[in-house]
Amino acid sequence: MPPTPVTDHDSSSLRDALVAMGEKAFRAGQILRHVYRRCALSYDEMTDLPAELRERLKTALPLLSTGRPEEKKSKDGTVKLLVPCADGQPVECVMIPEPPGKVPPERRTVCVSTQAGCPVGCVFCASGLAGLARNLTAGEIVEQVTRQGRLVRDRFGGIDHPISNVVFMGMGEPFYNLERVIGAIERLNADWGMGIGLNRITVSTVGVEGGVGKLAAHPLAPNLALSLHAPNDEIRRAVVPFTKALTVSQLVSEGVKYREKTGKEVTCEYVMLADVNSRPEHARELAKRVSGRGLKVNLIPYNEVEGLAYKAPAAREVAEFARILEAAGVPCPVRRARGDRIAAACGQLRLRKMGATT
Repeated sequence: MPPTPVTDHDSSSLRDALVAMGEKAFRAGQILRHVYRRCALSYDEMTDLPAELRERLKTALPLLSTGRPEEKKSKDGTVKLLVPCADGQPVECVMIPEPPGKVPPERRTVCVSTQAGCPVGCVFCASGLAGLARNLTAGEIVEQVTRQGRLVRDRFGGIDHPISNVVFMGMGEPFYNLERVIGAIERLNADWGMGIGLNRITVSTVGVEGGVGKLAAHPLAPNLALSLHAPNDEIRRAVVPFTKALTVSQLVSEGVKYREKTGKEVTCEYVMLADVNSRPEHARELAKRVSGRGLKVNLIPYNEVEGLAYKAPAAREVAEFARILEAAGVPCPVRRARGDRIAAACGQLRLRKMGATT
């Protein structure tokens, strides 16, 4: 069995591994600072470690488990990485700077994947078109963030805290890999890790039985995003044809309970598809579902995927939909499209890569 990489250790287990090698436990803190605060890609960068130790660690305790990623960059500053895992599975992550054009941007959000592929099969999404390959390890998840962080540091002159926010909204259903997702959150949040506050971390779910309650009970509970995408069960079954997904009322109810238990922000994600779920009557029905429940609705005009027939609604339709929700007292920011020319929508780049190799 190959040795466990640093990113799949927590602070305690890394100290134990170093002690078992006959090294001093304090070396763990030095290594972790390089990995998570400086986003180091090699032991050669850790000049505060003896050269002999650095050479030994390269084989005895690998730093990373993933390989050099393929990079795509949009004019608006959005960066998508296609990161190869050790077994050849490619996984996607996207860094979204806000506001675009500001140097450095105030918010540097990374969207990470939790699985290679996806089991859910939302009809508008490229992630599930090739099916699910496997769950990612905590290390494979967190390396998506550190690799994006390294690009930020290199671009902006070694900026401290290169990543400000992390959203688990990439490929996969996080609640089907919850233990490793929580392990990744620990590394992102801990003082010995990246030091990102829980209020700046969001986990998204389509809604699987028992999942929201498990996350709410954990001391590292982050913000929650509910992949709703429909005002009623008929439309939801059509766009989220996953037999184990919760109904609209169940998902909204779970979100309310999560907010009340954790005090964290809960958002209903709503991808807007022309002629499917974007008409005024859909907005009025949705408003009845969520008004007065303390939930926000994030409206997401569809980012079109090559090979799929769905289209984004016209801007006036989006504006009218938002107006109806706002009139009912429902906060509903509209997400601006980012990175469309680099296949930034979930799963697109991986699908192209896999299509080229099969």
